[in-house]
Amino acid sequence: MQKFKLTPSTDTIVYHHWYDLNTGKRTNGTGSTKSCPGTNFFGGNSVEAANKYFIPLIKKELEQIDKVTQTKKGQVLATKLNIRKGAGTNFEVVGTYSKGDIIEIVEENDGWYRTNKGWVCKDYVRLV
Repeated sequence: MQKFKLTPSTDTIVYHHWYDLNTGKRTNGTGSTKSCPGTNFFGGNSVEAANKYFIPLIKKELEQIDKVTQTKKGQVLATKLNIRKGAGTNFEVVGTYSKGDIIEIVEENDGWYRTNKGWVCKDYVRLV
């Protein structure tokens, strides 16, 4: 889906059960079709069941993948970089990173990066 920039739908994801064995034409499960061992997965092999149960799962998974691939990474430049509860020096220090550590940057705000552990000053991080 990602590689070819396809949107998940019953036009881009098609069950083999939706094709007639004799003609090869798409019949959405009518006519001479082969049953599938997964018939009961996702509410059945109908187009309606795919739209209701399966396609939303694919869309959700692709959204999660997009979020992960959009995450920036940075390398700590300071010998010791304070991790703070908020974006600013007035916030409590909750830990440190060491020089060379690779961190995931979740958010940026006014000269600060939020990581999964807290906030760090972006002046001491090089994007990688």
